[in-house]
Amino acid sequence: MNKREVWNFLKETLLIGLVGFPIGLLMCTDCIESLELILKAGSISSVIWIFMWQGNGLLSNFISTKIPWMENPEKRLAWGVAGILLYTPLAMLFLNYLFQWIWGVNMGMTNSFRSFLGTAGVAVGITVVISLFFNAREFFLSWRQTSVNAEKIKQESLRSQFEALKAQINPHFLFNSLNTLSSLVYTDADQSARFIKQLSKVYRYLLDNQFREVTDISEEISFVNSYIYLQKIRFGDNLSIDFNLSKTEGIVVPPLSIQTLIENAIKHNEISSEYPLSIEITDADGYIEVKNKIRIKNRPVTDSPQIGLKNLEARIQLLTDKKLIVGKNHETFTVKVPIITRSYESSHS
Repeated sequence: MNKREVWNFLKETLLIGLVGFPIGLLMCTDCIESLELILKAGSISSVIWIFMWQGNGLLSNFISTKIPWMENPEKRLAWGVAGILLYTPLAMLFLNYLFQWIWGVNMGMTNSFRSFLGTAGVAVGITVVISLFFNAREFFLSWRQTSVNAEKIKQESLRSQFEALKAQINPHFLFNSLNTLSSLVYTDADQSARFIKQLSKVYRYLLDNQFREVTDISEEISFVNSYIYLQKIRFGDNLSIDFNLSKTEGIVVPPLSIQTLIENAIKHNEISSEYPLSIEITDADGYIEVKNKIRIKNRPVTDSPQIGLKNLEARIQLLTDKKLIVGKNHETFTVKVPIITRSYESSHS
């Protein structure tokens, strides 16, 4: 025990002794005639209560450290009952000799074997009631701690999975950005400077959100606009993005979620003056919808097919019970991202 635990134990012992004192007076019909008898009966009762309550409490705690409730409740219960049946008669016998030595009081345990069984039986009966309290309390505390630990393990596991998934994003995006910059730097120095400035904004967003599970939708949109600027340097007017969100206040999304879907559309579709790519972003029925017309490239992308969608889907599964909805027909490709309210952040902070 540390100092705080010892202090709490002493306070509990004092409280139990104070409770036991008047109970002894109620059981002593002759105590009203003498102050000495009042003190003697009250003191004896207090000591018995302390030995029965605190002694069985310490024994119960000791057994629980050796046989935890959650690991083997049947064995823990059996040893608890055995502890009561062994400790209580021995403690009462010890107190009988102690009171006889100090005050000359014999509780009858040494008169005969029958009187020993009678006194011990009463003590065991009272102790069983006390032990029911201890066992129920320990079982509840063990169950609660087990539940808390299980939830912590679950949350840590989910967080680790989430960080691992996010770690897959940055290298892929950096590769594409540097590839574009490497071709731009030889053709237009001013445009390259603007590209680098927007790229720095993009990576500022990545750094600010690298440890966050969700981000405000307005921040994601600002980031996407910087990302679109980088892409439009490459594709010009052949690429258009139309934001048409009815509400942004109080909404959060996984970082890079909308950008991932835009990047996915750019990656898998042809973008040219003959076949411009238009991406529409709207919201309805609790989802943010990203939709684009399908014009598959003549040489389809074969490396890591739909890894962006799979990554986003996995991240969303760690955040909400809602699913990422993917729809496709012969003309359009649509992905719906579940809207997460601001209350998510407060409940998971």
